[in-house]
Amino acid sequence: MFLDETLAQIRPLDCSIDNAAQQRLDSLTKPRGSLGQLEALARRIAVIQRKVPPRLGRKLLFVFAADHGVTEEGVSAYPKEVTAQMTYNLLNGGAAINVLARHHGVDTEVVDVGVDYAFAALRGLRDAKIRRGTANFARGAAMTRDEARRCVELGIRLAQEAAAESVFLLGAGDMGIGNTSSGTAILCALTGVAPVDAVGRGTGIDDATLARKIGAIKRGLDINRPDANDPLDVLAKVGGLEIGAMTGVILGAAAFGVPMVLDGFISGAAALLARRFC
Repeated sequence: MFLDETLAQIRPLDCSIDNAAQQRLDSLTKPRGSLGQLEALARRIAVIQRKVPPRLGRKLLFVFAADHGVTEEGVSAYPKEVTAQMTYNLLNGGAAINVLARHHGVDTEVVDVGVDYAFAALRGLRDAKIRRGTANFARGAAMTRDEARRCVELGIRLAQEAAAESVFLLGAGDMGIGNTSSGTAILCALTGVAPVDAVGRGTGIDDATLARKIGAIKRGLDINRPDANDPLDVLAKVGGLEIGAMTGVILGAAAFGVPMVLDGFISGAAALLARRFC
């Protein structure tokens, strides 16, 4: 299977490349170590790319959009319809990430992996919808195991495409009302931390909504009993479609030697899943 083949390609980083990169840095016309953390970053990129000197180039950020059935439990300050509205905003360049990406010369691609809305063909939107939102994980599994695998393999294929196009740097972001509930459930399932110690206020929910969110995540974990040793089981039972795709991009970036920047709670949950996969 494509997922298994990708996991088999992920290898420990070659430290000999780190030494070669440092030797090149020391050969430049500058005092040794004078570039500080930039030198450590240059060495890290060289090791990931397996190339000295490292190659620079195009930077690409995937923003994955999907809906979450757990919003039925009243866990968010906003209704799920905002996912589609914010997807339009991303496509129109009006979101904060659009501004940051433009400022730093990063291309963005919005990927509909599971928004509960029928978009017309739109420039800049990749239609990769696996299903129209997850089911409510507080009442049962969020998705099937096959759907979870398809999410991860979608992300892997996108990373593979980027590697084939010699993209220098990848990023992965998310849009999905209710996805901090899925991200927290994943964190709890993989680490054993209690929901009451892990749940945050997301987009600024009040105390009553916070209590519902904690309760919904606890019920979801109790009902579904995700297997911490089986990341695909965790993703299928309490995860999100976009979180699965982000996990796949992380795995693909590791397999195909593309440096990747991760930031934020949802991508942290995806990184935990990726780490459990490999």
